[in-house]
This record gives sequence, structure tokens and C-alpha cells, in this order.
Amino acid sequence: GSSKYESFQVVGTDPATDIALIKVDAADLPAPGPVSSDAPIGMLVVSNGSTTRISRRPQLGTISAARRPIPNKDTVYLGVVFGAPCSFQEVVKDGPAFQAGALAGDRIVALDGTPVSTLEDISPILSKKAIGEKLKLRVRREDREISYTVTLGSRRKALGDQVPETSNDEISGGFSKRRDDFPMVLQHDTPSRFTLMGGPLLNLKGELIGMNIARVNRAENYALPIEVVQESMKRILKNNRKPKPEK
Repeated sequence: GSSKYESFQVVGTDPATDIALIKVDAADLPAPGPVSSDAPIGMLVVSNGSTTRISRRPQLGTISAARRPIPNKDTVYLGVVFGAPCSFQEVVKDGPAFQAGALAGDRIVALDGTPVSTLEDISPILSKKAIGEKLKLRVRREDREISYTVTLGSRRKALGDQVPETSNDEISGGFSKRRDDFPMVLQHDTPSRFTLMGGPLLNLKGELIGMNIARVNRAENYALPIEVVQESMKRILKNNRKPKPEK
């Protein structure tokens, strides 16, 4: 529907926190009250629930884990289906291995110079690789051995990052597309919908302790601690500050 706040501008974004700073053409908008960095395990917290123009439905939850960073859980992507004992059963069209010249039926002899003979030999080598790194393969194709180098891709970029949905997942209202790679989070168990992320996380005193950023699973939400949000906003403003006109 229409809104009197339709005029807005994206000031900038901060990929590290997944925050965008928006400038709204309006005055006297209400804002959350004082802030607090105190968020021990077990503390009750309040999030915004379903909201209309005239009412809000607060949701109650509990801080359920110690604050901690959430690492990037993306892994390398080769673009193949392995077959026993140590071969490519399928090669995904336009995937990293395909672009390097791999063919279905290639039997792997060595990875980065390390001999391999079973599928169990492959995982330890791939687990040490980073996205964008090179992987040299030596394979046997029909009656000859050949070598080619694959630039490893991102599994998330290639396949997406959606959790396989079960009946329990479906009734939980879906999950956020990004659920990792945050510098620090507060974890809480508020039964929020992923569409409500981005709102404030408050304690029972009404103090702002964070910003909800991700619905992770049916029992976990992540919020960015308020000090992380403040630093993120400072970065956005600094990176998008207009240069002063020359005199």
C-alpha cells in the first residue's frame, strides 16, 4: 500500500553486517530509547512482531547462547558428482571442473601432486582449500593420463544456501537467506518470522541491545549487538561522506 514515507534514499551498505542505512524524507520519527550492551544468557528480550500502522505485537524470547562471531560457512565447489572408486560420475555443465576441461569418466590419479585412490582421500585435500584457489588434477582418461587446473568456486553461489525444508521448517515461517559470516551476534529463541528481521531487540527495560539480523532455524535468531550496529553505521557514513567542495 501507499505510505507517507515513500521518499527515501539508500545512504550506503555494510556487507560485513548485512546492514543498509536508509535516509527517509520525514521528521519527528520515533526511535528506540537508551542502549545497553548487557545481554547475559537467560535474559528476556523483546522483538517486534506483526506490525500495522496503528499497533505492534511484541514477541518475547530469551538470550539462549553466549555472544560470539559466526564464521562464513561457505565451502569450495568443484562442480562434479564423484563415483567410486575415485572418478567423476558427472561433471556439471559450466561448473569449475567443466571449465577446466574435466569430463565424466575421468579417474583421479592425484590432487595437487598427492596420489589418491579412493573417495576418502579427496576430502582432506579439498577441506584445506579456499574459494578461488587453484586445484591441480591429474586424471586417467581412457588409456592416457592428462592434467588440468580447476579454479574452485563457491558452493553457496552455485547451489544457494536454503536449508532443506521439512514439515517442521515450513510451519516455522521460513529462514533468512544469510545466516552466517557475522562479526558478532546475540542468539535468542524468539519465534519471529524471517520477514521481521531488521527490527530492534530490546530488554525488558526498553533499552536497545541489538538489531535482529537473521532467522537461523525454528529455535534460533541472530541479532547484531548494539555496539556492532553503531560501528557499522559509522563505517557506512564514513565511506559515503561527500567530499567538501574546493574553495
